[in-house]
Amino acid sequence: MRNIEISDDERLLLRQYVRTSPVALIRLKAQAVLMRQNGMKLAGISDVVSRGERAVRGWLTDWDEQRIASIFSGHVGNENAAKLSKEKKEEIKEALGKPPSERGLPKAFWDVPTLKTYTQATFGVVYESERSYHFLLRFSNLSFKYPQACDYRRDEAKAVFLNAFTLSLCRPMRPTRTRSKKYGKIRNA
Repeated sequence: MRNIEISDDERLLLRQYVRTSPVALIRLKAQAVLMRQNGMKLAGISDVVSRGERAVRGWLTDWDEQRIASIFSGHVGNENAAKLSKEKKEEIKEALGKPPSERGLPKAFWDVPTLKTYTQATFGVVYESERSYHFLLRFSNLSFKYPQACDYRRDEAKAVFLNAFTLSLCRPMRPTRTRSKKYGKIRNA
């Protein structure tokens, strides 16, 4: 296979895609084209990108035919196999913006079981994995984790209005010491 000639604009775009693309396949294809342009052999490219020589050869052939469009696979944003359409996900996002009590659910906050009940009752969709409900919560800019009792990253100098009780909750407690009844020795409880 011959070396690839690319323009300066294409080289700049490919380097940007190698560094910043959120899709791994785009990064790998762009990297393969750049390595081939630098004269690297097909076997070396396939070792670096951890793909077979046949796949890399296909990428480079596509590059010759389509140029920069060849590195995009068309799979990004693909929701063909999704159980919920984009419109239904937007409806769930709107519903998650309000407390579940407004939707007739007896909870104060959204959690995975409540979201599961809501999606099953409203759309007739049940996901097998809880991770799918985590993605729905994240899509709605919510977290599926319990909040911490205290934020350890806060600046204590700026926390002027905290009372002594709240501060005592945030500090680690010392272990209590008790006397053993049997031996009379002091031990940690």
